[in-house]
Amino acid sequence: MGEDIGSEGEVGRVAENLNELLTFYNAAAREPVFSCKYLDGDEEYTCDSILSDVVGVWITELTGMSREDIEGV
Repeated sequence: MGEDIGSEGEVGRVAENLNELLTFYNAAAREPVFSCKYLDGDEEYTCDSILSDVVGVWITELTGMSREDIEGV
């Protein structure tokens, strides 16, 4: 039959699910490393921080450059 609640296997699965949930929460709740703004005439627009952050993180991982290196380019 199935495992008892509180068995070692069940506790391990709950701990693994909790760890995944906390990892997701920490990633979703963090402050973005990158953001962008651009001007269009007299108007200033801010890019979506999630998208610009993801692209910035991809660039740093692909190029091996730091945020400061990228901003200096």
